[in-house]
Amino acid sequence: MMARQLPLGISPRLTYSLDGYLPGDNPEVLHHLRRMAGGNGARFLYLSGGPGSGRSHLLQALCNQVSGQGGQAIYLPLKSFAEGAPADFTSLPESMLLALDDVQAVAGDRAWEQALVGAFDAVRLSGGRIIASGNAPAPSLGLLLPDLLSRLQWGEIQTLRPLSDEDKLELLRRKGEEAGLAVGEEVGRYLLNRVSRDLPTLLGWLAKLDRESLAAQRRLTIPFVREVMARDAIQT
Repeated sequence: MMARQLPLGISPRLTYSLDGYLPGDNPEVLHHLRRMAGGNGARFLYLSGGPGSGRSHLLQALCNQVSGQGGQAIYLPLKSFAEGAPADFTSLPESMLLALDDVQAVAGDRAWEQALVGAFDAVRLSGGRIIASGNAPAPSLGLLLPDLLSRLQWGEIQTLRPLSDEDKLELLRRKGEEAGLAVGEEVGRYLLNRVSRDLPTLLGWLAKLDRESLAAQRRLTIPFVREVMARDAIQT
């Protein structure tokens, strides 16, 4: 299978910023990424964390900050490209940041793993930096190539700890505020106690409640949330 030119047009979500990330018990991770954005600290960093831990937010936020400071950054969500031919990393610009998100998506694919080994080698020679992320520590990703495992562990290794319930309440409040939706503590705790507490589920419910609140022109109250949940249960 022939490698394809690295897609350069993948734009991180501009709403993602390091300042907008709620660190919870992860201040050290944020510290390392700020140093990396400033051209200091580790040239290579591997970040692991479970679903909803904020890995993708942080990688895109780092790319946004580097680009905003006049640097070059490429964000590559590997889940979106795993089914295709591996990218060709041989012509990377000098001193750029390459963000490889969800390495587990290509684990076990020898061609992709070889391409990522080439990416690390190319970035090292060009004076650039790599941040890679996965849903587990690198030794637990199920990689075929020892060379890729060793490269993922070349530099700094960080693991994101889950947010506490109090942190999740604060995140719901912040995300609601961004959408113009007031999420009070009582409503937040009501959600935490009635739906799965993983962040994708919580934020999915917040988006649904935002739409329903706008359509009904009603504030977010516990009776209103209860109505929406009851309709959802009937429909499903």
